[in-house]
Amino acid sequence: TIKNYPNVISSGPLLIDDYKPYGESFVYMSATQYNALASEHPQHHQGVRHPRTAIALAGTSRLILLVADGRYSSICNGFSAKELTQFLTKNFNPQYALNMDGGGSSTMCIEDLGDPSTHVVNYPCDNKKADHDGERTVRTFFCVTR
Repeated sequence: TIKNYPNVISSGPLLIDDYKPYGESFVYMSATQYNALASEHPQHHQGVRHPRTAIALAGTSRLILLVADGRYSSICNGFSAKELTQFLTKNFNPQYALNMDGGGSSTMCIEDLGDPSTHVVNYPCDNKKADHDGERTVRTFFCVTR
């Protein structure tokens, strides 16, 4: 049962599995078709551009944490799942990649960088402003230490 694994995190969709770019093909509808779906329908949600967070493994020793901003036409529009898969493949060629969360949950903090008080380095979209203050309060996060 899940009680035996209190630190397990689940997410999706799987973007890359053993170098196969699944995220390029699982949205199979045309833009007109998926825009007619509810916003949280899997085909719609993965087919349109959103802020995205992904984790990937390249080789045996390279962990990639990626946050892509979105919803700010003047700065960035985010990625669809297909675009995120293609970006990861082209720039990092990971063996595995998983889409984690998106929207206002897509926030990255790096010690000694970004906002002096929060260390947010990207532009989270929950406050609808292109600044470092739009992060969403969430209980799930990755913390990487040296």
